[in-house]
Amino acid sequence: MTKGKNDLPPLTPRQMRGGVRLATLYLRSRSAGPAAALLATVIAACWLWWRLGGGGRNLTTALLPMAGPLAVAAIVAAGARSPFGEVETAIGHRLPMLRLPHLAGLLLLAGAGLSLVAAGWSLPGAPWILARNLIGLAGLSLLAARIMGAGQSWLPPLVYLVLCGGAIDERNVTEWTWPALGAGDITAAILAAGLLGAGLVAAVPDGARDG
Repeated sequence: MTKGKNDLPPLTPRQMRGGVRLATLYLRSRSAGPAAALLATVIAACWLWWRLGGGGRNLTTALLPMAGPLAVAAIVAAGARSPFGEVETAIGHRLPMLRLPHLAGLLLLAGAGLSLVAAGWSLPGAPWILARNLIGLAGLSLLAARIMGAGQSWLPPLVYLVLCGGAIDERNVTEWTWPALGAGDITAAILAAGLLGAGLVAAVPDGARDG
């Protein structure tokens, strides 16, 4: 078989070791271990919140499918932070290749945990609702991280969810308050996926606005 002129040579063991070391240093600089532990703590708190609420459908437990994803979305968005600011952005041409799997890994971990916790809830479609709200609010948090910085990325989603909570209280739930919609609402799923896509496009290339 003839080798094409555009074929890349295989990686050498030294290059592979360098790639692993770079990924390890990247995850350490982003405090990936503590972030995973914090995600586990928030997920456990969501389970405890629902158990103490008796699993009933009151306002407190109705807000949980929004408050829980908000907390973990803020943790995910914090992973887009660039601890070395503009210097890291200027010299780190490989960072987007590390940032995407890092953020995706945090999202998968959080989504799996929330879905597992919600599997026994009396709320119809609870695992899907929490996963949908997570990806939508994570996208919004990543957008905020790129515009405002990772330290303030939780603020716009929080303000938005406060408005959604008011809509629930007034029984005025529409597509504009998609986190409060049921599991079968296609528009809510499309909006959440669109927000996540926009957030990743904004945050993955250069990270949060920390410089």
